Amino acid sequence: MEIKLNDHIPEIQDHAQNIKLDNLDMKIIEILRKNARTTITEISDITKLSKMAVKRRIEKLINSKVILGFHALVNSKMLGKRYSIVLNVRVDPKRIEEVANKFSDLENVVRVYELSNPELHIHALFDNLKELEGFKRRVEEIEGVLEYTSHIIIKTYKSDVSLTL
Repeated sequence: MEIKLNDHIPEIQDHAQNIKLDNLDMKIIEILRKNARTTITEISDITKLSKMAVKRRIEKLINSKVILGFHALVNSKMLGKRYSIVLNVRVDPKRIEEVANKFSDLENVVRVYELSNPELHIHALFDNLKELEGFKRRVEEIEGVLEYTSHIIIKTYKSDVSLTL
């Protein structure tokens, strides 16, 4: 099957500096991706590096923006967010950044991605269906939105949030 890409393909942004990672760096990253609270001592035991060597490598990974931060992973349902939705929004190509910024400013929106066709893929969380309906009305008022589809996520099979997209 041949895959055809549309003419609208934005330049891919690479925020990471050009850095060479060896097997030990990759092992440290793997450990921290599984549990960012792993101590330097524990990483030292696993990798057989000194604590100071582990500390220096982690600092290098942070300073070179390979590691962008350490965050708490929060269960949105425990915060009352019972409905998780995805929207695919077809946008006027001349206004895609403007529309993306408008979505980014909305409180319920947690992720906004630009696709290559030009379209936005948006993920949002809601307490109840009434809140979701109000959100959909706001979407219809955003200038530059040509059409959209929305879907409630009913089950998550995989969600690896330890890597940026």
